Amino acid sequence: MKYPFLCLILAVFNLPIFGQLGLNADRGAFSLGVGGSGVALNGLDAVLNNFAGATELESFGLIASTQRRFLIEDLTTVTAGFVFPVGRLGHFGVLLNNYGFEAYSEQKFGVAYGKKLLENFAISGQLDIINTRIDDFGNKAVVTFDLGIFGRFGQDIYYGIHIFSPEQVKITESTRIPAQMRIGILYEPAGDLDVILEVEKTVDEALNVAGGINFKLADQLYARIGGNTNPGVFTMGIGYIWNDSVTTDGAYSYNTTLGITPGVSVKYKRP
Repeated sequence: MKYPFLCLILAVFNLPIFGQLGLNADRGAFSLGVGGSGVALNGLDAVLNNFAGATELESFGLIASTQRRFLIEDLTTVTAGFVFPVGRLGHFGVLLNNYGFEAYSEQKFGVAYGKKLLENFAISGQLDIINTRIDDFGNKAVVTFDLGIFGRFGQDIYYGIHIFSPEQVKITESTRIPAQMRIGILYEPAGDLDVILEVEKTVDEALNVAGGINFKLADQLYARIGGNTNPGVFTMGIGYIWNDSVTTDGAYSYNTTLGITPGVSVKYKRP
């Protein structure tokens, strides 16, 4: 490869570039601020985490997000997601993501559909096309899918389940897109406080427990803290609600070995 420093990092620290093909899509700065958890989020943040939660939206919305992993320009992700409610037909969505650098990159294109089956229960499915480009290997596009469930117990507990690529689609004879399952809850003990907890299992990876809290600091301003066990990071974030349509989120995670990953998201929903 043309990037010996990056290749050394990949080899020594087993970054997810080669180990988690298809899982590099940015989950948004809200999720980043609470340890990377987000399967039980609703609204626009659900578009990047678990599309079933996007069925809570009543109008068109979009989310754009970017992260620079470990402050390395070549490890930047750029993601955009859109959701289109169509009355009783349900919710349709589109996801676009790019990740990587000249020697290695991934592009992901997803088309999603979600529908409320009951007032407090929704399901979703998403068809994903993932293109992987590696120097001296070329391009390889594969098709996979993910499934989601979102619901609520009472008025203050939300839950989500998300399964990604259960078929473990092959990219090469020795490389597959790993299956992943996420299960989580979001508890609202008060109107100004969310407590989030999630368990994530990826094939051939250690179990990851992630979570955090989101709390109101002032009118329209929220703060977040969190962390996770794999790879083991501490996270912080903020969110500001500009008006009924526009919200911005900023966050970073801190890995004691590799450093800081900052992220920013902008969300818009039609009033």
